[in-house]
Amino acid sequence: MPDLPGIYIFRDSSNTIVYIGKADRLRDRVRSYLAPNGPTHPRTRRMVARARSVETVVTANRREALVLEATLVRRHKPAFNVNLRDGQRYPYVCFTEGPYPRVVVTRVPAAYAGPCHGPYTEVRALREALRILRAVVPLRTCTDSQLTSRRTPCLLFQMKRCLAPCCVPGLSPQYDQLVRRASDVLEGRVRAVVADLRHLMEEHARELRYEEAAVARDRIASLLRLTQRQQVVLRAPRSLDAVAIAHAGPVAVAAVRRVREGVLVGQLVLPLKGVDAETAAPELLDAFLSHYYATAPVPPVILVAEPPRDASTLEGFLSEARSGRMRLCVPRRGVGAELVRGAQRNAAKALEEELTTSQDWERRVPPALVRLTEVLALAAPPRRVVGMDASHLGGGERVASLVVFVEGRARASAYRRYRIRGDARDDANMLGEVAERWSLRVATGELERPDLLLVDGGPVQVEAVARVLATHDLTADIPIVGLAKREETLHRQTPLPPLRLTRSDAGLQLLQRIRDEAHRFAVGYHRARRRRRVLHTAVEDLPGIGPRRAAALLARFGGIEGLRAASRDDILKTPGFGSRLADDILRALRRR
Repeated sequence: MPDLPGIYIFRDSSNTIVYIGKADRLRDRVRSYLAPNGPTHPRTRRMVARARSVETVVTANRREALVLEATLVRRHKPAFNVNLRDGQRYPYVCFTEGPYPRVVVTRVPAAYAGPCHGPYTEVRALREALRILRAVVPLRTCTDSQLTSRRTPCLLFQMKRCLAPCCVPGLSPQYDQLVRRASDVLEGRVRAVVADLRHLMEEHARELRYEEAAVARDRIASLLRLTQRQQVVLRAPRSLDAVAIAHAGPVAVAAVRRVREGVLVGQLVLPLKGVDAETAAPELLDAFLSHYYATAPVPPVILVAEPPRDASTLEGFLSEARSGRMRLCVPRRGVGAELVRGAQRNAAKALEEELTTSQDWERRVPPALVRLTEVLALAAPPRRVVGMDASHLGGGERVASLVVFVEGRARASAYRRYRIRGDARDDANMLGEVAERWSLRVATGELERPDLLLVDGGPVQVEAVARVLATHDLTADIPIVGLAKREETLHRQTPLPPLRLTRSDAGLQLLQRIRDEAHRFAVGYHRARRRRRVLHTAVEDLPGIGPRRAAALLARFGGIEGLRAASRDDILKTPGFGSRLADDILRALRRR
């Protein structure tokens, strides 16, 4: 193993990445972890104990190691790395690719190659930004297919809300200018936009084009209303971010105050995961800056209360992400120090709310969960319970469902449904396949780990799921219980005996509700797939034929035999069919 800078990757027995770290000297770092005495840090000791293999990647310098580490952590979300918490993906405003980009709202900014702005932690702020943007910058709102297929401009063109690139040729230079103007508005740089619009308004007025001058005037008014509601914190038109971290035990939050052209345009708080009591504040700051600014726009200056572990390497990494020089500063006095103190106050308040929420949960645990804690001998009340069920009809249309209950209430946004891919024909093996696919995402941190897993079935189903979870080292952390129908008996992993509770037991009634919800969700998916299969006609198997065109052909020719006897001219007389599609249909019918 070379003694050079790079990253090291620890994997568990199922080849799942549990930790990714960087080191100036790989050989020394890995040897210290794998030494007989082992690491002294409790968190590192737990990570190394779970690891079964180590992989090293040598890089040219420390900066490349930081870039590679941040990229892999975002992709794999290891359990022992500090990262932004899952389930807290805030919306961004991004631009699509192509000659005429459009604005989209997404929670996955990496899916778009164009500029992205955000995140927006408040829906009101996002709606306000989009309302102002659409009033000021007439970008298209239609989809790509509508852009290529439309022949006449839509109503937005008549309302001066779109340039109609679908119908008017040669708009690329003008449209590119609109995209740059939209980016300036979203980033808070409105002074230059106002100046351009004011110049345009005066030019239209001199040329007696008063209607166009009125449009520019209204857009200026919208921008001025936006700036009047924002707080001016800097005299000079500078852009910067102030970042602070608050940390207490396993709970940590990061606060960011965004200043653009001297105006405070946004404040957001982002919870962190992969944190414990031994995690140092510089480590949290280092991880947050590298992960957050990998997707968020990087300002020229970032203010922090204390320097991160490797400030020079981090500055180089962020400068590359920004494609320009940026600096990490620790202000001691003045407006910069006040901005950092404001971010610290925001972080401290958010941390207090996080801790209060967890304490409130301990005080307001529903009686049904308290009862389950007693009956199943759990260490704490199961705040998050996951239920699984499978559904099929004679081995056909095999599907499964996964439902989530949080604090005793259904969390529909976390439901998942699965189509069985393997050869499993019985409930136990189908649940085993679902458990394999689900546990992989839990082990990597992509899905939140539950406090209790409920399986619809008896000991056979419980053992099938337990075997799968054991391969990912999850059986010790996630208790498994099965609820058999008819006798409503609770089955646990062997050698624990089954439990029989009274029908009026609050814990049993909650498990019944979760089991029935998983059954309902699975059966609904099964029926939908069966309905699609039954209603699917042979006409839909022809190339270029979907449900609507199939309905049109069936209405005209009655079925596949009538279509087979039809001529090319007969098909062309059907609305929505052209010569190329008619030829494709006839060729497919001849091949049959």
